[in-house]
Amino acid sequence: MVLMASLCIACPFQGGAADSLMTPKIVVDKNSSGKEIEVKVGDEIQIELESIGGTGFSWYFDVLDTTLFERVGERTRSINRERENIGGNPVIMVWILRAKTPGDSSIKMSYYRIWEGENSAIKHFEIKVHIVP
Repeated sequence: MVLMASLCIACPFQGGAADSLMTPKIVVDKNSSGKEIEVKVGDEIQIELESIGGTGFSWYFDVLDTTLFERVGERTRSINRERENIGGNPVIMVWILRAKTPGDSSIKMSYYRIWEGENSAIKHFEIKVHIVP
């Protein structure tokens, strides 16, 4: 199934550049893993993946072609605002990537403790991206 850029959701990236407010975005999450998306050069992909704070686990890029994508933002947001300063709470890790040039690539990420290494990953995320002019 291919998600088209026309399905993009405009969601401002808090703390990002002002031009990021008007850039078309497609938001992907764990439910998007294994799917293929199509975006235009200049469009942004917002990746949102859940993590448990205070456990040492984090999401890391396994594959990110920096000739095709520019990392323009990264942040973490609390899922439960009432408990956001308490360790062990689920959070959403957010990355903003901008498509720089036409091409095809995959974005692959793994969830693991850095000191245990990527072979110990307990979760994986992957999307295929087709960037058109």
